[in-house]
Amino acid sequence: MDVPSTPKSTVIRKPEIDKREYRHLVLPNRLQAVVVSDKTAHSGAAALCVGVGQLDDPPEVEGLAHFLEHMLFLGTEKYPDESNFDQFCASGGGYSNAWTSLDHTMYHFIVSEPMLRDTLDRFASFFSCPLFSESGTEREISAVNSENNKNLQDDDRREYQLIRSTCDTAHPMARFGAGNAQTLRHPRGGATDVREELLKLHRTLYSANLMKLAVVGNSTLDALEADVRAMFSNIPDRSAEETREWARASPFGASWRRAFLILPVSERRRVSLLFPFPPLAPEFRSKPSQVPCHLTTQRLYSSARSRAASRHADSPPPHSPQVISHLLGHEGPGSILSVLKTLGWATELIAGPSTSLPHESVFGVTICLTEQGLPQWQGVVQVLTTPCTLALPAAPAPRPRRHRAARADTLSQPLLRPSPL
Repeated sequence: MDVPSTPKSTVIRKPEIDKREYRHLVLPNRLQAVVVSDKTAHSGAAALCVGVGQLDDPPEVEGLAHFLEHMLFLGTEKYPDESNFDQFCASGGGYSNAWTSLDHTMYHFIVSEPMLRDTLDRFASFFSCPLFSESGTEREISAVNSENNKNLQDDDRREYQLIRSTCDTAHPMARFGAGNAQTLRHPRGGATDVREELLKLHRTLYSANLMKLAVVGNSTLDALEADVRAMFSNIPDRSAEETREWARASPFGASWRRAFLILPVSERRRVSLLFPFPPLAPEFRSKPSQVPCHLTTQRLYSSARSRAASRHADSPPPHSPQVISHLLGHEGPGSILSVLKTLGWATELIAGPSTSLPHESVFGVTICLTEQGLPQWQGVVQVLTTPCTLALPAAPAPRPRRHRAARADTLSQPLLRPSPL
């Protein structure tokens, strides 16, 4: 079901059973928003995504984007109390949070619906008039440091940082994105003013044209739109570059073609293989982001680039990460996992896309090993990679038309009714 949002605006597709109303907005400052009217909602919520992340950190101050995320919560010109927002959300039976990813930062909250409008006004001031109080700077550096210390014994995070640190050193992917007291109090070079770098990052990239907003409440679409326009239109449009320098180079070079033996903190036995993969985000219409590929690393990347450039953006590609995930993760007779189980080497196999960037992503395969399989990890890798050196067919057999029609019809016949907030 296609629902026009506002005249001459984006058409929003939704299942027929979904009784919520949607509207897409583009504010004068180029901030894009979607407002959702849900008459059954008991809570109101909003999320704002800024296209700025860890990869935008200056090389001298690792963790600066994450630190900026923390600092936005420390009061605004309109609401200067440093703890005002969290306390206000809690008083409405809700909460707020944020996280900093590689290429974006997400801020969100949920409160009782009658408090949505007032909370939204406080939320909007994060991005239009933050204080960045000097009094809170040292405290938030300590908060960032405590967050990092908490994660030091997390095996997944330790492995993730190893992956990053083995990328091309000329690429920001190789840096330490979380930040800690060392990187924020004593930046590289010694002469860097961290607070000035913080303000510079905000002035340069926290721009309305890099922001996307979603608001859900039980008011009418007109009322929600009026609030969004009144509260978010004064966020500065600094015409920030949507594609930064780091997106023009690959972080995965020759330094990635090696193996690491990791001593875990907790008891775990597994072997993981990571393959550089073409970007998934541009292919979102294929649900989710499908790309033609071969599973040998070099051929995978080059063939996908050339074929992706030659097809229409909306047409489904011949192969997808889901196809590869299914072929590698299949557990039936003759599958990779069944062979490893017969040998007594493995108990589980997980395959699929992991890290995703606008210009590149990573496809991972993780195999959980038995005690007998751990010393045989090289044999496990051989079992896995032997079929992977075989290229997939140039194109799969065409589906019957009725299957394609059935897939397209899922929009109008969903299995689950949307749940109200």
